[in-house]
Amino acid sequence: MIIIQIRRYIRLTELIPELLQLVDEEKMGLRSAVEISYLGHLQHDVYECMEKDQCIPTQSQAMRMRKLHAGNQLNRAKIIEILEERKPNQVPRIILHGERFWNIMPEHLHKQEYEEYIAEAIEHYNHSRLQQSLAKAGD
Repeated sequence: MIIIQIRRYIRLTELIPELLQLVDEEKMGLRSAVEISYLGHLQHDVYECMEKDQCIPTQSQAMRMRKLHAGNQLNRAKIIEILEERKPNQVPRIILHGERFWNIMPEHLHKQEYEEYIAEAIEHYNHSRLQQSLAKAGD
């Protein structure tokens, strides 16, 4: 295990300075960086796309880029396509806190049903507002 870790650190010496700095600043993970270190001159394209889109490749994305590079199928357009993918941790989340919500939820709901109930309530509210808007426009 220690030998693998040492090999990873040695492999980082193949990174361009800009990417190595991101690793040093802990903005990019070690394993992602190791995968990107195999991309040769395309590392510059990866870095430029990262800067432009303000994103950091996941390990999975870096592994796919490395695999495409090994098959001579990686180019700037493919790098952009991969880096522009929505990542699970980038999906907007809504977190509801406080007694306000617990007090207005039906008591018969199970915990798993809360999200569906809230989604249906919002859909109903939006439909109601649309109907009101249409009624006002018809006046």
